[in-house]
Amino acid sequence: QHAFLAEESGFPMEKVLVIENGQVIEFDNGKMEIKDRIPGSYVFVDGSRVGEIGPSVVREREQLSQDGVVLVSLVLDRTGKLHEEIEIISRGFVYKHDEDDLMEQTRQKVADIVRKTQGNLHNDLVKSIRSFLYSKTKKRPVVLATINFL
Repeated sequence: QHAFLAEESGFPMEKVLVIENGQVIEFDNGKMEIKDRIPGSYVFVDGSRVGEIGPSVVREREQLSQDGVVLVSLVLDRTGKLHEEIEIISRGFVYKHDEDDLMEQTRQKVADIVRKTQGNLHNDLVKSIRSFLYSKTKKRPVVLATINFL
């Protein structure tokens, strides 16, 4: 892509060199020559930290950037029944004009899960909603759930 840009800008292709990170180019008497490669890798900066970002954090951030996040918040009474309306917030997941109907369907799915779950509600909720949203959108948002009891 950079070579194409150089050519469009008027550079003759014989004077354009496409290299990879770490490759050394030596210029001597108007000639350029590729030399040995210097070992290196990417260094990530995260706030005030440099180089401390692990692969799992990078994967999570890639997923967030591509598929967004959906937060499901519930308030249950002592018997485990819904006490308040289910709150669903999404960011970077679907376009606003597509969101209302999908979020209403998701609320219905959450209510069904709350009624039917016998085991770990949080895990069942996250897995089921993740699967449901994928079936509807072919996207895999990060699904977070908060369950508060009165």
